[in-house]
Amino acid sequence: MSKQRLIIALFTVLMPLIAFSQEVDEEYGNIGGEASQLTFPNAFSPNGDGNNDLYQAKTCQNIVEFRATIINRWGHKLYEWSDPAGGWDGTSGGRNVADGVYFVIVKAKGADGKDYNIRKDVNLLRGHSNQNR
Repeated sequence: MSKQRLIIALFTVLMPLIAFSQEVDEEYGNIGGEASQLTFPNAFSPNGDGNNDLYQAKTCQNIVEFRATIINRWGHKLYEWSDPAGGWDGTSGGRNVADGVYFVIVKAKGADGKDYNIRKDVNLLRGHSNQNR
């Protein structure tokens, strides 16, 4: 069985334009736009120290559709958001959840047509602080 790979590339195109004065001008531009990117960290520490208090995308570029869900080890949904700039603050129903391992499921689509199906562990470490180093 052969493997297929989608390659997305950006091209710079030199296009002559004829202005009303009949002079030739040159314009540069990208065809196809920028490639999308979406990555998530594997841990966060919602302890109020201002560092990593929100579990959110590490990189998020050119995402046009987005849905993320946090579930616990028993498969119960704790939180869901649909804004790529949003995130989870380590609470469920207004209460802090315990330190531990949770699971994030992200379904998204980039402007370049790339589909993202991210499933990964999330370590919630409320007791960790950069000030303790």
